[in-house]
Amino acid sequence: MPRFATLLIALLALASSASTHAQSDPSNFETVINVPGDAVPSTIGSNTQLNLSEDGTVPYSFTAGGTAGTTSNIEINVTGGTIASGPRFFSGTTVNVSGGTIGVDAIFADGSQVHMTGGRIDRRMRIAQQSTVYLQGGTIADELGLQGGGRLVVSGGAIGERVAFYSLGDVEILGGEFQLNGTPHTASSITLGPTDIFTGTLADGSSFLFTPIVDDVFQEVQLVTVPMPTLDTTPIVVGPETTGQPSGLRAGQTLTVIEGGILGDYSAVAGGTLNIEGGHIGDGIEVAYGTMNLRSGIAGRMAIFEGGVVNISGGTAEEGINTYAGSKLNISGGTIGITGTNARGVHLRTGSEVTVTGGHVVGPVVVETDAVLNVSGGSVNLRHLSAWSALNVSGGEVSLYEANFGVRVSLTGGTLGRNSNFGGILEMTGGELGPGFGFGHGAEGRISGGTLGRAFTATAGSVVELVGGDFQLNGVEIVDPTVLFDRTLNIGDVFTGTLADGSPFIFTRRDQDTLHNVTLTRVTLPAIDTTPLVIDSPSAIAPKGLRAGQTLTLHEGGALGNSFAMLDASLRIEGGSVGEGLEFSNSQLDVRGGQVGHYLRATQTSQVYISGGAIGRAQIDLASTLNMSGGTISELAASSQSIINLSGGTIQYDLVVLDSTLNLYGSNFQINGVPIGGLELGETETIEVTHGMQLTGTLADGSPFDRRLTTDSRANFLGTLTVTLTLPGDFNTDGVVDLADYTVWRDHLGSDITLPGDLTPGAVTQDDYDLWKSHFGEVFTPSAPISSTQVPEPSATLLLLGGIASYLLFARANPAAAN
Repeated sequence: MPRFATLLIALLALASSASTHAQSDPSNFETVINVPGDAVPSTIGSNTQLNLSEDGTVPYSFTAGGTAGTTSNIEINVTGGTIASGPRFFSGTTVNVSGGTIGVDAIFADGSQVHMTGGRIDRRMRIAQQSTVYLQGGTIADELGLQGGGRLVVSGGAIGERVAFYSLGDVEILGGEFQLNGTPHTASSITLGPTDIFTGTLADGSSFLFTPIVDDVFQEVQLVTVPMPTLDTTPIVVGPETTGQPSGLRAGQTLTVIEGGILGDYSAVAGGTLNIEGGHIGDGIEVAYGTMNLRSGIAGRMAIFEGGVVNISGGTAEEGINTYAGSKLNISGGTIGITGTNARGVHLRTGSEVTVTGGHVVGPVVVETDAVLNVSGGSVNLRHLSAWSALNVSGGEVSLYEANFGVRVSLTGGTLGRNSNFGGILEMTGGELGPGFGFGHGAEGRISGGTLGRAFTATAGSVVELVGGDFQLNGVEIVDPTVLFDRTLNIGDVFTGTLADGSPFIFTRRDQDTLHNVTLTRVTLPAIDTTPLVIDSPSAIAPKGLRAGQTLTLHEGGALGNSFAMLDASLRIEGGSVGEGLEFSNSQLDVRGGQVGHYLRATQTSQVYISGGAIGRAQIDLASTLNMSGGTISELAASSQSIINLSGGTIQYDLVVLDSTLNLYGSNFQINGVPIGGLELGETETIEVTHGMQLTGTLADGSPFDRRLTTDSRANFLGTLTVTLTLPGDFNTDGVVDLADYTVWRDHLGSDITLPGDLTPGAVTQDDYDLWKSHFGEVFTPSAPISSTQVPEPSATLLLLGGIASYLLFARANPAAAN
């Protein structure tokens, strides 16, 4: 065909599609209905005009015209308002849409016509039986379909996903710059294969994108090339006053949405750059061979295809994101997805890659076969890893719920899993496995570094290797170079060791740890550095645990991570924070300030001193001892011949003592409201516990003690209980804290004994002097709070304490002379 003839046909087609039907003169109709204002019947027939404007409503299942050519001269003009769902438009009906909304499941049949320059037609629109729709502007939502004899001519506007353009219908697209999979397409028709991506520009300059990847059906669609608007590469800014926004971007164009700006649904980015720095962009964003940057504002549902790149550094993408083969999604900030019944997150389709360095992916993440998820920061709610997908975690926090056989996971940093059901292959050299991580049947794991949370599970059908050394079961070393550890841990069993990177671990039955078919591989461990460690700022690099002989002091501003483990070591906390799962064996913990998370566990003769700070749930187990003179514990349990010496502080909720001893130090002890008789200052009385008895008193630091003790099947106390009348700092039990008690302290300084009136049992230290000093002058009065009626005159007290301070300085410099 001559070139001139081809161009003429194109121009005629364009003119046909652009033949906007303006609202006709009402005098041409017998009946005119204006909405709002007039009542709307459920059906209208021949010679009727219906004009729907802003705030008007046409009811559900509205019908215009009849079938088989029985009606004529029906016109519906929609400039605003809403036609409710299920409308039907039959023979003789012309619908002009420039605004407003036509609801879901609209049917156009029997020769009806639609001229659309604006507004919206909702999902599942059907065109059939010689009806024709001219789309020049506005939006037709998802699932548009053509049936036998239907015709659609598209020269502008936007169309949603999952179109059904079968060869039975007649679809014409008027425009240019047509590309199939990124390559120019010059044929006059197109049928798309399963993974094809078809892009182009409509006659009005709007971009489009169709692909069967999102269930578009595209068979024998006619392409009519028409003269295109000149490409204007001047950056476009959409703000609160902007009108006539494009529905997509052409190659070389840049559009920025600022605060107050709005872009409608189904924006196609096919080669351009879309920046969202505020405002709102609707659902159905599609990116292929272009770039989208979300820095602020709100973005709706989006899909990223071959060559598409989306960078999210702020704002919210609340309706979820689908990534497809050849696409890239980079998340460094912002919030993605929503939780709840209609949860939406990120779905990585086969062949796609997502990188998370920050931000929060709160909606569920699903990773399909051959897709890759990289996480080095932020948080990710990972719901499912499909077979042969890959996850690389070097930082951040990943909550993993399920991973299928064949999944490959690399953990070098960050946190992975919480109550995870893992069936893949894990290579762990660092980072943290969260509590409840479980290797299921067929799973494999090689762990040579990092920290392991409580309730760690290796089932009999898994194959797990621990690479490290110093392996011990109940204090007895396992010396074989390679050994298969396959046993059910009993109550009282403690399995310890150190991974190849120097991180210690502890497994116990009480933590619900389960170890089956675990291979222990011994390697040379890093040398132990016993130089005292100090962590006092957020930037300080904290160890994952402490090994034999190591000591660490934590100050305000410092932090230790979750699942921190200590073996034969010492930790002093004066401030800062420690995460969940602090666990130690044959070690010492001294808490004077700061915060410690839930699930603290002391095992195997460990010593715990608490004089300040706040601790979550704690368990003292296996002949360990807790000395508490201050601070708070959320919940406390003692088991297996452990000891609790309680002279101060607050246990906020449950206190459970099983096969252990609770020693209370204070005054005013009563059982069921009756004072305990016969108590003498400094003497210890053993109390027989009966079911339901109420024990009250005042601890030595003045804190109240009030507990109901039970011994039945839901017992909170099955052990030994003692009470000791105590005046803190009264080291000679004469009922007054004075210089004589200082002499007792001085004479026993450094001795491995516990003085009467000492709230920190153990060796006599500077802490005991500080206790004496803070209570100097107090007098014990039986059955009454401690008084201070015999406190020396202030001037005399200051002179005495000043002299004692001078002595202490001398004693520290000359210990031999002091003795």
